Amino acid sequence: MSARKLVYRLMVSAPAFFVLGLGVHARMFSSHYDIVRDDPHSEAEILAYVPYLRQSKAFVARDPHATVAEARRVAEAWVSGAGKGDLKPLSPVAFEDTSSDGAKSQIFDTKSQIATRLINGIGESARSGNTRRAVQDAVLVVKLADILKYSDFISLFNCAGEQRRALHQIEAMSSKLSLADCQVIADALPDTKPQPARIDRMVRRSKQMFLTWRERRGYEPLSIEDTQLLSEIPALVRNDNAVALREMRDRIYASKDDHVPTYCSSVRLGVGAQELLNQDITKVTELIAKRRSSPASK
Repeated sequence: MSARKLVYRLMVSAPAFFVLGLGVHARMFSSHYDIVRDDPHSEAEILAYVPYLRQSKAFVARDPHATVAEARRVAEAWVSGAGKGDLKPLSPVAFEDTSSDGAKSQIFDTKSQIATRLINGIGESARSGNTRRAVQDAVLVVKLADILKYSDFISLFNCAGEQRRALHQIEAMSSKLSLADCQVIADALPDTKPQPARIDRMVRRSKQMFLTWRERRGYEPLSIEDTQLLSEIPALVRNDNAVALREMRDRIYASKDDHVPTYCSSVRLGVGAQELLNQDITKVTELIAKRRSSPASK
């Protein structure tokens, strides 16, 4: 065989050898990267929201002309769905799976759009003298926010904030509440109270996902100080008061890692928002008790 023929045959065969090499490399190559995807259980929980999103088209599309009546109708449907067990919190399957990103973020955003329209409607009803409707809508916001509240710490922060805004509206019209209005609010307040066991589970699960994420990305091991901070977060959260939250903040500032502060800050923001909500619940409870004892409300 001449050298020229040999060269030609090698040129013709080169693509085949190249593809074969890629195949062998793919078989032998070891990668620590894992694709983050929902498990069947999580997918079922997400898909359960689809019929409710279809009923909430105006809020999915962020229609500025969506009415309070429309927000009330779809919010009641969501609350009913949660009561039947159809709608549940959407817990993350990995550290980077948050309520503010990805496909399921549309669910959280739609809920927020509905809640915002209702909150604006509370003030409108109060100004027109319809305190009964205002109270009913405030309670509806509280119940709607509770559906997704304990998904992750971002949703805990956002949903607690929505509940606080609704309670602030009640505070503003407390002098005009009837005994019937006070009873409606009193019946709803237990739904907004903290659930320490639930938050504790969220902390433990999120910490494990954070450590798994770091390992998956190949980051350097944490310092002793940061490792200790992560181990103490459940105890700091359990003592959900201003002193514990300030201690967590100071420890975050002292962190030597690029990612620990981000993780710890999300936990602190969520728990802090719930702590502020607890204070508002206490304030509203006292206002209701005072209003009930007032001769003007009888």
